[in-house]
Amino acid sequence: MNSTSIKLLQDFYSKYPLQTIFIKGKKWEYVIVGKGERTFVILPGGGETAQRIMLLLNPQTLATNFKIIAITFYNADSIQECCEAIDVILEKENVRKIILFGHSIGGELAQSYFRRTKSKNNIEKIIILHACTPNSEVYKKDLVRPFKILHFFLPLLPTWLITKMAKMLANRIQGISSKNIIEPMSEKTRLLQKILAREFFDKYLTKRQWQTWYLLHMEFAYKEKFSPTDLKNWQGKILIMQTDNDPWMRDGEGFRKLYPKAKIVTFHGTGHLTFYYQYNKVIETIKKFL
Repeated sequence: MNSTSIKLLQDFYSKYPLQTIFIKGKKWEYVIVGKGERTFVILPGGGETAQRIMLLLNPQTLATNFKIIAITFYNADSIQECCEAIDVILEKENVRKIILFGHSIGGELAQSYFRRTKSKNNIEKIIILHACTPNSEVYKKDLVRPFKILHFFLPLLPTWLITKMAKMLANRIQGISSKNIIEPMSEKTRLLQKILAREFFDKYLTKRQWQTWYLLHMEFAYKEKFSPTDLKNWQGKILIMQTDNDPWMRDGEGFRKLYPKAKIVTFHGTGHLTFYYQYNKVIETIKKFL
């Protein structure tokens, strides 16, 4: 990493310092910024960290009247453990009323957290991007089943090979066509994206992380049982953003059946990376919903 990249990363972490907390002997990381009265809680996707998602969702891009908390899910063994960690972090930061945002596997956790927390009425709104319900056949066929195969061979594969394969297939496996055009971003943001992506591959993408993803996906797909009645007496609102060619998280009518009153927005041709291909529209959609 050259001096420019080092300085850029140092400046970034001075603005978005990484917080750590130990919960039942495990270290959890999160980022908290802003001093607004409303709190926006982010549950990132599988290839993201708390710090990396802050490049996309922060007080400048959303609204200056928000406090924003993003949590990295690493070294977890169950959905319940993740939900308990969310509660502990929110309690530590003296947060009550929240808007809950979940991206990809974070969108799965957002749905589970809503059903497990004792403080449902503290959740004012839920925003889900690139996720699905436990009954999604596309999800079980194209993501969960391959994870089972990978989990079987994982002990035999060296970490460096897994990382190299993940980098090579990062775009292809998420349904992105070479015809798609990434929305322009500043040179500084683009460089930070690359630096934080490298940090993710070097620091977080371990066999333990693959194990965490495997356990969470298996539990979500085969043990979580959701019903429209889960939302009975809840006065909040739900926004669901999906794409028509998501290779992992297409859900058909699943969301409409489970959340009949939700606002559902469908993007076109952006695979599992709408944040990068239609970022401005995603932010605009979120702002209107808020």
